[in-house]
Amino acid sequence: MNMKIAAVIVTFNRKELLVNNIKNCLQQTQVLNSIYIIDNASSDGTEEYLFETLILPNDRIKYIKLSKNTGGAGGFYSGLKTAYDNGNDLFWMMDDDGCPDLECLEELVQYIPEYDVLGPLIYCEFEGLTHANYSSNGVESRIIEDIKIDKLAYPVHPFNGTLISREVVTQIGFPEKLLFIWGDEQEYRFRWLKAGFKEASVTTAMYFHPTNKLQFKKFLFFKIPDIKTERKYLYYRNQAWIYVRYRNIFFAIISLLVMFVGVLLFEDCKIKSLHGFFDGIRGNLENPRIG
Repeated sequence: MNMKIAAVIVTFNRKELLVNNIKNCLQQTQVLNSIYIIDNASSDGTEEYLFETLILPNDRIKYIKLSKNTGGAGGFYSGLKTAYDNGNDLFWMMDDDGCPDLECLEELVQYIPEYDVLGPLIYCEFEGLTHANYSSNGVESRIIEDIKIDKLAYPVHPFNGTLISREVVTQIGFPEKLLFIWGDEQEYRFRWLKAGFKEASVTTAMYFHPTNKLQFKKFLFFKIPDIKTERKYLYYRNQAWIYVRYRNIFFAIISLLVMFVGVLLFEDCKIKSLHGFFDGIRGNLENPRIG
């Protein structure tokens, strides 16, 4: 394949996991042309550690340290824009705490250009498929043996080893950096689907990832996040913002009502959560309120 492939890895204070990730990226059976490390102003000595472990210097690795923590959304915005501006054709997007199997990229690229966005199966050895159900051959499941019946599964769960074509970025732009965390990947996926791009998860491509830290309690079909108090503002803001923009009006109204009632009944941090809820409806992404 005569295409330039760039990995974009966003990191924040997880230097050991980052190095493990990079080592597997460098050893891929499908050679990467470049790796862009976007450091969200880490304070754990990430840059020094990259030199200590001989990851740097390396002509294929571009290390970019941001002046402040912009969250996963800001990191992926910066990394994808830099890789795009440097003329790459395919973009392999991932966080620092995941790790691709050595054949992961090779398994993904074989379905380009038939598909525009391709993802691996996201797997934890202690939990199985970690992030959500996949559908394969008419079966919806988190059991990996069920999903591996077919070569392709749906949907793609970005940004965990997600391979994105240049045409997608040209048409829909970059991730919304103001979302900070929890929702930027969801919003970007809505955009590529709305634009008509084809996606699939490749069941022979494996991406190892710890247990999903974002856990929920259920209220009807709505989920109450079990996360740190100061981040609940972001979760509710981003979800409300996405509902208003990407759901049909009936589903959006019902979902927002259920979210509002769920916050009132079950949230232990109602004020910040409601601030986020109403800011999301108004489209206010400028004031993060996470301090």
